Amino acid sequence: MDGFAWGGSEELWSRAALDFLAQGMEVSAGVCEWKPLHARMRQLSEKGVELWLRPQSYPILKLGWQRIAHRGVSSTTLEVQSMLGARKPTLVIFSSGGPYPPIDLVELCMEKGIRFVTIGQANWDWNWIDDKHAARYRRGLSAAIRCFFVSRANLTLTEKQLGCQLSNAEVVWNPFNIDYKASPSWPALGSNGELRLACVARLDPAFKGHDILFEALSTRDWATRN
Repeated sequence: MDGFAWGGSEELWSRAALDFLAQGMEVSAGVCEWKPLHARMRQLSEKGVELWLRPQSYPILKLGWQRIAHRGVSSTTLEVQSMLGARKPTLVIFSSGGPYPPIDLVELCMEKGIRFVTIGQANWDWNWIDDKHAARYRRGLSAAIRCFFVSRANLTLTEKQLGCQLSNAEVVWNPFNIDYKASPSWPALGSNGELRLACVARLDPAFKGHDILFEALSTRDWATRN
C-alpha cells in the first residue's frame, strides 16, 4: 500500500509473512518507504522479514529517463522486478489493494514459471479496464494458484469486469483484531432506551460507503427504531 503507512489491508499479508517465518521460510516484502518507517514495518523487520523499500517518489529526471528507456513501465514495477531477480522466490504474493496487480509483474511470474497468488482488498463499480488489459488479466489471474478476495461482492464484481469466471478464486477474511473467543456483553441501553452505533472508518465515502450507511439508516425499519 502506498497511500498510507499502514492500514487494514496490511494485516493479512503481514500476518501471513510471520506464519511463513514460523515455518522456517525466508520472507521478503516489497513495501513503500515511509519516513519514519511505520512501527509495524519495523517489527516485521526485527522478526526476520527482509524489507525491500521502494521510494515514495522519484526525481523528475529519473522518471523521464525510465519512461523512455522502459516504454512506460512504472518505477514500482522496475523495483519489484529487481527484487524478483535478486531473490528468485518460490512463491510471490501480490497484495496491491485492488483486484488487479501490475500486469507486467504477473506476466513476468508466468514467463519465469514463478508460482503466485493475488489478494484483492477492494473493488469499485467504476473500476473497469479496457478490452486489451481485460484479456491480459483473464490469462494472468487464471494462471495464479489462487486469487484471494476479502469479500464475495469484490470477487463477483471482478468476474463481471473481466467477463469470465475465476475458478481459482477464493474468499478469505482479513484478520479481526479482537479475540475470536471473546463474548462481549450486549451494551446497556441508555437512559432513554437508545442504542448508540459507531462506524469505524475514515470519513471517505468513495471508499468507506457512508452514503450506503445513511441510506440504510433512513429506511422505515431504522427510522422507527429508537
